[in-house]
Amino acid sequence: MRKWRKNYKQTSNVPFSLISLHNKDLDQQWVIAWTWNKWTGTDGIKDSMLYCDNWRLKNGKIVYLNSLQNQPSKSLVKRLNTLPAK
Repeated sequence: MRKWRKNYKQTSNVPFSLISLHNKDLDQQWVIAWTWNKWTGTDGIKDSMLYCDNWRLKNGKIVYLNSLQNQPSKSLVKRLNTLPAK
C-alpha cells in the first residue's frame, strides 16, 4: 500500500450523498454512498472519478460492497468540484 501511495501527491474523497435503506423482505440494512474522488499524481497530472458504493451492513459491519465507477459529464464535474474537501 505504501508503495502504491507514493505515486500520489494528493488525494481527496468527498461523500456528497449517503442514503440509508432497510430491506424489510430480507431484513437487510443498506447504505448507498456517492463519492467524488480526486487525485494528483507525483507527475502533477490531476484526475477524478465518481463512485457509487452499495454497502450491506450486518451487526454494524460491512459484509458486502459493490462499487461502481462513473465518468460524469463536464457540467457535473464543475459542480462536484465546488464541494468542500473533507
